[in-house]
Amino acid sequence: MSHLCGVLVVPALSVSSPRLLAQLQSEDLTIKELADLLKLDPGLGARLLHVANSPFFGVSRKISSVGEAVIVLGLNQTRSLVQVEMIRSVVEEYPWKLLSLRDYWQRSLSVAAACQVLADRIAYSQSTAFSTGLFHNLGELVMLQQYTENYGELLQTAVRGQELANEENARFHTDHGQMGAEVLQSWNFPIDICNALATQYSDSISNDDDLLTQVLKTAHIVVHATDADEILSSVSPLAASSFGISKVTLPAMVQTLYKKIKQWTDLAGAI
Repeated sequence: MSHLCGVLVVPALSVSSPRLLAQLQSEDLTIKELADLLKLDPGLGARLLHVANSPFFGVSRKISSVGEAVIVLGLNQTRSLVQVEMIRSVVEEYPWKLLSLRDYWQRSLSVAAACQVLADRIAYSQSTAFSTGLFHNLGELVMLQQYTENYGELLQTAVRGQELANEENARFHTDHGQMGAEVLQSWNFPIDICNALATQYSDSISNDDDLLTQVLKTAHIVVHATDADEILSSVSPLAASSFGISKVTLPAMVQTLYKKIKQWTDLAGAI
């Protein structure tokens, strides 16, 4: 049963945003198709041109078209940046008075980067994994819009992640993972992404979890753990085996994650 009110809408850049977001998930999307999609949103195209011409990429000539910008940025990176800008627009432009926007944004990018790193270790689609991590806490915005003061009070006291989800279920009979999944489903996102969001706070990783759900659950652990020992003690044997996580491999993996988080933070700042 849906928990969403009939007219509940999470704001986006434009009325075409949900359709654009859904089309971005296609693994068959080409550079030309992506450039054509971006032309439907001139403001978004202009921001990507700004990124392509930024010192971050060091191009020797001025990039003047969206098509060229996509080539400079790369298909997957452009696809991810479009989603970053869209979710940032929602967070920054809507008056979420009871939410720490900086904290929300940092958690979104950090989990997205962790999903990308983990996906790379199992040859899974990094683009799909990044999208899943980026939108993993979208449901917090939905619940804040629907329950407002009661949910705002909860956000002030509960630790994010599993503890918050437990409190949400106790008070509202759903959690922000399930709520976010409902929104993405209404936007015609792939079912595997919706399922990963909906089940991200279920009990420990099991053999019944698909790869993307394993990626998201493990990303939570890697991002929120205080040190390597906590990661090693928190990941299940299944996750450790799937992602090659061990005392030997973990330091290099964490270092890669820190670099990836910085990369996305810098890229997002360049938009």
